[in-house]
Formats: sequence, C-alpha cells, structure tokens
Amino acid sequence: MSADSSPPSAGWAATSIARVTSAGTVDGWYPPGGASNWVYALAVDGSNHVYVGGQFTTLGGQSRAMLAALATSRLAVVAVNGGTAPAVNTPFAVALQLQDSAQNPVTVATATPVQLSVQTGAGVLGGTTACTIAVDASGCTVSGLTYSQVETGVILRATATGGDVADPGDSAPFDVVKATPTLGLDRTPDRDSLPDEVVDFTATVAATPPTTGTPSGTVTFNDGTTPLCANVALSGGNATCASVLNLGSHSLTAVYSGDANFTGGTSVPLTHNVNQAPAITSAAAATFTVGQASSFTATATGTPAPTLSYSGALPSGVSFTNGTLSGTPAAGTENTYPLVLTASNGVNPAATQNFTLTVQGSDNDNDGYSTPDDCNDNDADIHPGATEICDRKDNDCNPTTAERCPLGCPQL
Repeated sequence: MSADSSPPSAGWAATSIARVTSAGTVDGWYPPGGASNWVYALAVDGSNHVYVGGQFTTLGGQSRAMLAALATSRLAVVAVNGGTAPAVNTPFAVALQLQDSAQNPVTVATATPVQLSVQTGAGVLGGTTACTIAVDASGCTVSGLTYSQVETGVILRATATGGDVADPGDSAPFDVVKATPTLGLDRTPDRDSLPDEVVDFTATVAATPPTTGTPSGTVTFNDGTTPLCANVALSGGNATCASVLNLGSHSLTAVYSGDANFTGGTSVPLTHNVNQAPAITSAAAATFTVGQASSFTATATGTPAPTLSYSGALPSGVSFTNGTLSGTPAAGTENTYPLVLTASNGVNPAATQNFTLTVQGSDNDNDGYSTPDDCNDNDADIHPGATEICDRKDNDCNPTTAERCPLGCPQL
C-alpha cells in the first residue's frame, strides 16, 4: 500500500470501496485506489477483520480475484540507521512498526514476520533482511542489513509474510553513501635506511569493519609535498612504491583516490630517516700554551649529526665539551697528551681518531726560551745559556754554574 499514511481530505479518489474516518474523511490507504471493479459484499468477523467480495481482480493495487481480506493496519518504516545515511556494504538497522491509519502503534495477536525489500533503487540488500513482531508488540528492528551500492533516493518496503494481516509500508527516500576505508603505510625493510639503499613503501587500503569489500583505485606516495610514485593502482588493496631517498628525515604519506564505494583519504605520516655513519674530519693534533686560553673544535660528518666524546687524560685547566677542547693549561703541564676521539650517531661503525694534544711552555719575557727550560719566564736576562754574573740569580737556569764575582763573593 502507499507509504503515505496521513488521512486524506474529503474528495479523495477511491473506486468501488473506501473507508470513512470518524472525522468524515476518506482514508486514502484503506485500500489505496479502491477496487478494479464492483464490490458486492462486506463482512466483519469477531476479530474485526474485514472481507470483501465482488467482480474485482485487483484490490488496493494487489492482485485479488473477487474475494479479499482487508488489512486494518499497515507496516511503517519509522527509522533507517537512526536517521543517518548508511554506508555501502555496512550493516545498519531499520526500525519497523505496525500502525493504524492515524499512525498509532497497533499490537499483533500472532507473531508477525516482516521482510524488507528494495522498492526503489538498483542495489541489493544483504545481511539480515527480516525481523518478527512478537505477540502483543507493535514493532521490531532489522539489524545487520546492508546495501550493495552508493545511491540516492533508495526506498525500502516492509511486507508482512505471515501472522496478522497488514498492508506493506515504504520508507522515506534515503541515501546510501561511500564508506570510509582504513589507510596504512609501511616500509620494507622496517628500519631507517642508508645512502643508496632501496626502500619499498607499501600502502594498504582496506574496508573498516564491519564494512565489507575491497577498495580499488590508485594511491600516490608523497615525500612531504613531493610525489615519489603517482597514481599506483591498488591490487588486492595494496600499492607499492620503491624509492631511494636522500640523506635526512622524510615525512611520507599515501594519498588514496577513492572509488565508487570508498572515500579517498590520506594515511598517517610515516617518518623515515636516511642515515650515514659518522666520520671525523678535523685535524688529529692541537697545541696549547701554558697560561694562555686556547681552544680546538673537532668536527665530524654523519646523519643524524654525531656526538663527540674522548678518552684519555687532559692537562689541568683544559676540558672537553660538545666536541671542543678549551681552557688555560696550568703551570707545569707542559707535555703531550694522547687522546682518542669518538664520533657516534647510532649508525655503525662509530668513528675514532687518535688525537695528540701538546701543551708547550710559555715565553712571557720573549727571550726565545719557554718554560719549563726558562727558569724565570718574566726576566729576559735569565734563560738557559745566559752568562752567570755576580747577582745572586741563577742566570743560566743551571744551579751548578758558579757566579763570576771578581771582587769575591758574595757581593751585595
């Protein structure tokens, strides 16, 4: 019967038979359109079931030959997926109710199975397509129904297949929309790579449960905003891009085109690094001077940027921080200091270098002699090889050399 259950006004067209409501108007769905020919007899049984006889071959748009039972109620589709457009191939629910002409719920005296079918639409119903109205209940819900394609203006029909007599009812038109897939992006090998190493990036596009089906279409692989592989066709929901990336960190995404049943989308970014083992590039020796502030910075290449450390003993007053030797060597630290510098960044092998730090004496008095050989670095007349004179000083930095005093010693 018609999906429109609102009582029509007087003057509603009906042929041979019609029901008049208590308000004096013709009930347009009881039965819709009337009969195809004369109706001669009406009968009502103790359960208020109405029977008609006559010369008709159709009644209410249904094939009936001369005798028919009239339904006193009809099925209504009161909700499809809770009012939200269902997605293709995704289970949804349809709520059904038995109603009278005023749209009031009507309970059934016997269990009444109800079957859903497609009244308007090219798709196919799947999953659970029926429910049963229990005794003394007025409705039931079909849960787990699916529709096979994206479409607008779909209308479902609910038909009682047993139990109490009821006219079929149609849903309001609704749309079936595309489903949202799950997008993933993986790499083989599943680790950061080295220079010139080929990495396979695989995009996976799959139906998100409980949606069923296998997405088709294409995937474009991007490194940031730069395409690596464009429009790679999905096969079994997968697409692969083989690439050799430059040194450094990369943010990769897979962009899915979508198809007739699935929306397009972009994967969560995958961070991939191309790394390089470290190498120390600075000189293997440096010279500091006692009493003078000095520094030397060791350098190294590698991706990610390596950190530098050392092993060995440093002279007093000198430290090693973030790859830099710096400080003022203390007096008496003149010597050579063998060190081992190490550069590491998590990529094997780490780089090592045998390094020599030389601390030389100072020549503050500019006499050409440095400590510790110069026993008085603040007097240019005192240094190794100077003439020993009668001044009670160790002029030649040799305490065993006697002073030359012509008038005898000591002289004041």
